[in-house]
Amino acid sequence: MTRGRPLRRLARAGALALALSGALPLAATSEPMRLAPEEARAYATNLLRQGQISAARALALVLLEADPEDLSALLVLTDAELALGNPKAAASAARRAWAVADAPKERFLAAMGRATALAGQERYLAAQLWLRRASDLAPSPALERIVARRFKAVSAQNPLRLSFSGSITPSDNVNGGSSETTMTSAFFGPNFVGIIPQASQALAGWKFTAAAQADRRLSRGPNHQTTLTLRTEVTRLRFSDEVREALRDVDTDLPTLTSSELGTTNVELRLSHQWRIDGRAPVWRSSLALSHSWLGGDDHADTLFATFGVYLPEIGPGSLNLSLSAQARSRLDNDDYSAAIYSAHASYGLPMDSGRLTLSLGTREAFGRVDTQDYSSVLAGVHFDLGKPVFDSVKLGLGLDLEDRLYDASNHVPGRGPMSIQSVGLSADATLTGLSFLGFAPVVTLSHERNWSNVPLYTNTQTSFSLGVRSQF
Repeated sequence: MTRGRPLRRLARAGALALALSGALPLAATSEPMRLAPEEARAYATNLLRQGQISAARALALVLLEADPEDLSALLVLTDAELALGNPKAAASAARRAWAVADAPKERFLAAMGRATALAGQERYLAAQLWLRRASDLAPSPALERIVARRFKAVSAQNPLRLSFSGSITPSDNVNGGSSETTMTSAFFGPNFVGIIPQASQALAGWKFTAAAQADRRLSRGPNHQTTLTLRTEVTRLRFSDEVREALRDVDTDLPTLTSSELGTTNVELRLSHQWRIDGRAPVWRSSLALSHSWLGGDDHADTLFATFGVYLPEIGPGSLNLSLSAQARSRLDNDDYSAAIYSAHASYGLPMDSGRLTLSLGTREAFGRVDTQDYSSVLAGVHFDLGKPVFDSVKLGLGLDLEDRLYDASNHVPGRGPMSIQSVGLSADATLTGLSFLGFAPVVTLSHERNWSNVPLYTNTQTSFSLGVRSQF
């Protein structure tokens, strides 16, 4: 008797489902209709597709009475509860489906169902995590794109956004030091030639960077959005064995400079606001930020930033970004190195058949108490992102950055003449989408920077290889 009850319930549910779908009048069901479990699962799925949500839910519940681990019934129940506006019940069904699913496609469907149910409960961060899981299980590129669109939609609903990044970078000049060993200085008389301290010369080693950011949306309307951002970034250096040995003082056998002394930590709090008039372009943007940094564990600087800009989405075939910014930097270790910096920047993004080309141009003016903090510069850049992945799983990007900086005077130039620095930076990065995990893909970056100056202290080269991660959403 006990074994037969679920089958009778299944028969009654089949008759009920047929009646609700209009396929069979209730009056014609004088005898219970018997359906095999396989037939009932297929029929429940068809009812769901035809919009007969209540009938599909009823049939799924009876299937689960017969077998609580019926995966097809759990997936139907998940979708039915979502359609009926019961996200809590849908999340429970999706959790059970995930527990019994074995095949990647079935786990993908369970993860998508659970993400949708969690979003319906406004548990957006948990929903985003399950969408990242679904991304790993998507059986086709088309479904991966659907997951990405769903992730962006949930992100737009979520007032809180968390993001993380990190990289490991071996470099032949990890401290940005000079490639020269001697220089002229006016500190000790005209044309005095001195030795550049080893700590200021190029040092080989490793650079480790980690950053975390939280964005909290304070308000949003059809024509505006206000966001509060908290960001923390930590950089640590590690010198090679040869460099550590070279930095040891001959007399004391103690290091003259340690990598920990060059490690930095920066915390920034930023309030940003963007708006448009009557829902039309352009989009105006402004922000105010305050940051505090540490160098080697000691207080280093406080900086106040202010920016104002505009985004024009349809300027010719591309889009234009314009911005003005100002910052007041107060050096806590030595107030003589405090400075005020003003800059203007423009960038133009041009979509192309083979990718996207971005051209940028900017200028910067710095005013400080000492020569090294008082300069003007012109900056330019060209960046190209290849549209289609290479080998179906590698996205490529190329970049060229230029800067021409001029100081009115320098004690390192005979007669306190002007000092100039010209910089060229080349970079190539490859995003390995085929190795993505939870929606994060490894990014390999190769970069080379060359600085020329009439002061040897600022003449250097730096080649680095960086391994980091990037979100695909």
